[in-house]
Amino acid sequence: MQEFIVLLVKLLVSIAVAAIVILFLFVYFTSIDEAHQHGQHYGFRIGDSKSKVYSKMSQNLSRIYKKDTTDKYRVNLFDENQMEPKRIHSDFGLGDKKEFDLSDKWVVLFDSKFFFDNVTLIFCDKKLCAVKRQRHFLEYP
Repeated sequence: MQEFIVLLVKLLVSIAVAAIVILFLFVYFTSIDEAHQHGQHYGFRIGDSKSKVYSKMSQNLSRIYKKDTTDKYRVNLFDENQMEPKRIHSDFGLGDKKEFDLSDKWVVLFDSKFFFDNVTLIFCDKKLCAVKRQRHFLEYP
């Protein structure tokens, strides 16, 4: 009987370790953490003007997130003069363009059931200078 209990404990420990390893591998292989400062990434070309980037936003984002080009996205617009970002829902039509022109950092948040997923566009002197993409299964501090 004692051998059976030892065997059962070993089996349960093995299952727990395997589950932890599988979870770690899942999180590692499904996460994206990229930053680009040269070339073209996700349809955005470094060096393009804000208006050119804005005009292609819906098309480029629909490729990344596989949504319809008319869907609205949650966007945080950062301005160095404000402590909090301006939070809007946008389909990147003409009505929102002025607010985007005033911001040098656009963070587009994708609605997902399982991942924290976003694309960040950073502008320097009104030109796109960085494209960042983050997708994580768990929220990190």
